[in-house]
Amino acid sequence: MNYRFWQRVMILSLLASGLTPFMAQAETGENQEKIQQLETGEIDTADAAWWGFDENDATDALQAAIHSGARHVIVPDMGAPWIVRETIHLASNQTVTFEDGVVVEAMAGKFHGRYDFLFAAVETENLKLIGHGATFRMRKQDYQSDAYERSSWRHGIGLYSTRDIVIEGVTVESSGGDGIYLGISGWHGTPSTEDRPLYSQNIVIREVTCRDNHRQGISVISVRGLLIEDTILENTRGTPPQAGIDFEPFRDDQVLQDVVMRNCLTRNNAGGGYMIWLPYMTEPVSIRLENCRSEGDREGLRVRTDSAAQRHLAGVIEVVDCVFENSRARGIAIEKSASQPTVHLVNTQVINPALDHEDRRPIMFHSSAGATDPVGGVTFENLLLNDPLNRTPIGYTDFAGGLPLEDITGTLHLTADERKQTVELTQELIDEWTGTGEWVDVPRLSLDDLDLHPVEESEGWTEAEALDGARIRGRQSQFVVYAREGETVVLGLDHARLGGGQAPPLQLQVLDPTDDVVSEAEVPIDTQIQLEFVANTTGIYRVQPDRVRHTLALTHSSHLANLALGDDRLNLKRPEGEFYLWIPRGTAEFTVEVSGEGSREAVKATLINPEGKEIYHADDAVAVQQFAVEYPGPAPSRGEAWVLRLERPSTSSLHFGDVHIDIRGVPPVLAPSRETLLHPRD
Repeated sequence: MNYRFWQRVMILSLLASGLTPFMAQAETGENQEKIQQLETGEIDTADAAWWGFDENDATDALQAAIHSGARHVIVPDMGAPWIVRETIHLASNQTVTFEDGVVVEAMAGKFHGRYDFLFAAVETENLKLIGHGATFRMRKQDYQSDAYERSSWRHGIGLYSTRDIVIEGVTVESSGGDGIYLGISGWHGTPSTEDRPLYSQNIVIREVTCRDNHRQGISVISVRGLLIEDTILENTRGTPPQAGIDFEPFRDDQVLQDVVMRNCLTRNNAGGGYMIWLPYMTEPVSIRLENCRSEGDREGLRVRTDSAAQRHLAGVIEVVDCVFENSRARGIAIEKSASQPTVHLVNTQVINPALDHEDRRPIMFHSSAGATDPVGGVTFENLLLNDPLNRTPIGYTDFAGGLPLEDITGTLHLTADERKQTVELTQELIDEWTGTGEWVDVPRLSLDDLDLHPVEESEGWTEAEALDGARIRGRQSQFVVYAREGETVVLGLDHARLGGGQAPPLQLQVLDPTDDVVSEAEVPIDTQIQLEFVANTTGIYRVQPDRVRHTLALTHSSHLANLALGDDRLNLKRPEGEFYLWIPRGTAEFTVEVSGEGSREAVKATLINPEGKEIYHADDAVAVQQFAVEYPGPAPSRGEAWVLRLERPSTSSLHFGDVHIDIRGVPPVLAPSRETLLHPRD
C-alpha cells in the first residue's frame, strides 16, 4: 500500500470521528472529550495532540496516544519537533501515522542508558509505522562524547521478537546505534516471555532512509520473512562494522530465511554496503539482493561464515542485477567454505573498485584462520567488472595457510578503458590469478613424539633467558621447561589484560613428561604469580594454560624454557625480536608460516640460516606467508639452529598485534637464543 492510500484512510478516519485534518493540527491542549470517546469505543482513531502537545517535552502525550488502545494513532505536524526524553514503547495491533514534516527528536542530555532507544517494539505484532516525510532523530555526536557511557545500542527503532510489522516512509538519523535493529527479546535490556520466538517474522521496511547512524543503518539478527525495498542506507560512521546493512546473527539458534532486499541503495558508509556475517548459523540461509546498489562504501558486498568451525551450513545467497560502484577497499569480498551457502551473482556489476589501492583486487576471497575446508562456492553469471587499473580481477588472502579455492565458476566481462574481454572461469585460471597450488605440505611434528633436551648438556642451568617479550594467546600456545629429577622449578607468570571488560582468572596446569599433572595454578587478570614445582623425572614439563583470551608471559624461569606449539599455531602478541628453531640432523625440508591477523594486523618476518643469510623476507604480512626450505640433493641438515626475526610492519597504517606462527617438519619450539634452544637427541 502506498502513501496516498494511507493518506486517504487517515482523512476518512478523521472525518468519521468528527475531526478534520486541519482541526487535528490545531489541537495543542488536552481534549478529554475525544479521549473519553476513544476509551468508550465510540471512535478508534486518535490524534496524539489530544493528550496535550508540549514543545519542550512531548514524551507523555506521544506515549499515552500509543498506549491508548487506538487502532490508528496520528502524530500531527505541530510546527515544532516532538521532543522525547526517553524510549517510546510501541504497541500491537496499531497503525501510527506521522504526518509529513513531523520530527520525533531525542531530548538533549537524555538517553544516557546503554539501551535507550528512540522507539522500541518488544514481542509486538500487527504494527505499522507510516511516516512519509517524517524524521526520527537522535543525537549521535552527544552519545559519542565523554558525557555518555560508550554504547552501540542506542537504536532509532529496536524491533525484538516482533511479528507482522511495517515501517514505511520515515527517515531514521543520527542514532547512537543502528537506525533499525531487528533482534530477539531478552537482549539489550528488553524483557522477554518464556515462549518468545527466537526471530521476528513478516517484517516490511519500505521507502525508509537510515542516515548518519553510529553503528549500522540496519542490523538484522534473526528473521523469517523480511522485505526491505526502496530504502537508502547512508553515511554510517561511529563504531564498527559501520555498514549500510549487516546481517549478523550471534547465536546458532537464530535464522535468516526468506530475506529479500529490492531497489535499495547503500552509500558512503564507513564500513561495507551489504554485509552478510554468518559465523554462528546452523539453520539454512536464504537471502536475495535484487536491483540493489552500493556507492562509495568500504566494500560493496561482503559475505563471511566461520569456515574454521567446519560447521555445515546450507542455503543460498542470491545477488541479482546489483551494482557495486566506487568501493574504497574492494567491490566484493567472500570468506566462506566452498561447501557453505552458495553465492550466486547474476548480471551484477563491479565498477571502479579500490582505485586508490592499486595493489588490491576488485573481487577478493579469504580463508579463516584455522580453517581446513577449501574456500569458494561462488557462481558469477555474467558479472561485469569495469576496472580502469586493469588488474587481475580476483585475489585471495589465505589466513589459514594452504587452503585451495574451489567451485568458483561463471563468466566475467572485463572492461578497462577501451579494452574489453570475456573470461570463462576455470580452476587453472583461478590458480593462476591467486597463486594457489604452490603450497608445500609438510607435516607438523608433535611434542609427544620428541625427546627434547638442551643443545649443550652442561651442568648447572641456573637462569634461562626470560621470555617476557613473547606474550602468548589462544588455545594451543604454551611454554616448555627442561628440568632434572628432584630439581625445584620456579616460574614467574604475568596475566595481562587486552582492552577492557571483565576477564576471568586463567587456569593452567604443569604436565610432566608422562602427561601427569604435577602442578596447577589460577592467575587472575592483571596479576603476576610465582609458580613452583619439583620435577619428578628428567625431561620436558609443559606449562599449559586453557584458552588465553588476553596475554600470558613467562617473566622468569629457574630452568631453560622455550615457546611451544600445540596442535595448532602459536599465537603471540607483538613479538619483536629473534626466535631460534632447531633443524635436526637429517632434515630434508621444513616450513615456517607467519601471518598477522584479520585485515589490518601485520608483521615483518625474516628467516635466517646458520650463516646469517636472509633466506626469506616478508613485510606487511597479513595473510599466511610460507617460508619453505628444501635442502639440496643428498645433503640434508647436519643439525643446526635457524633464526626467525619478527618486527613491526613497515606500513604505518597496519597494526602490529597478533602474530601467528606455524613450524612444520622440525620440532615445534622456539627459543630466545641458540644456547637455550631445546632439540631432540640425534
